[in-house]
Amino acid sequence: MSKKILIITIVLLAVTASLFASSDAFDKVNYTLSLNGITDESVKVVHNYSNLLSTTEKMLILNQYKKSGVVPFLLNFFIGLGLGSWIQGDYVNAGIQLGLDIIGVSLILIERFALYSSMSGKPFYSGAAGGLGIMILSCNRLYQGITPWVKAGQVNRKLEDALLNKNEAKFTITPIIGEKIGLMANINL
Repeated sequence: MSKKILIITIVLLAVTASLFASSDAFDKVNYTLSLNGITDESVKVVHNYSNLLSTTEKMLILNQYKKSGVVPFLLNFFIGLGLGSWIQGDYVNAGIQLGLDIIGVSLILIERFALYSSMSGKPFYSGAAGGLGIMILSCNRLYQGITPWVKAGQVNRKLEDALLNKNEAKFTITPIIGEKIGLMANINL
């Protein structure tokens, strides 16, 4: 009778310890992501603890910290100037978008206000600068509409790869015995 109680106690302790270990890993990953966001350092922490997380905990983390491109898209589309990309943390694309908006508006303003012929006093209008400005603004608006979705996808993929250990390469060597004897290398990326 005492052996059964001892075995049941050991099993209960093992199950409880595994639950607490998983909970500690979940808390550590959750705390790191809530404090730092999805950065390279936090992704390393997530990767280190991901083996201790259950599938349910991994899905909870993915759903909680999944980034969306809706708000940055709307800001980029309606306001422009790379504002949505800037808020999203994509500073390189935000700078490029801001620069292209400034160039496009400058070309339109140059066409409209600054090009006057000094000889005749009549406005000089060629349409080239204004047309180029409109083309730059149009292409930049398209660029501003695409980049929030790309950035959100990259961040989500980075978190998913860290949680699911997708970024590990596995290399195995298998002996082949049959008509020929040798080794077969298998690389899984």
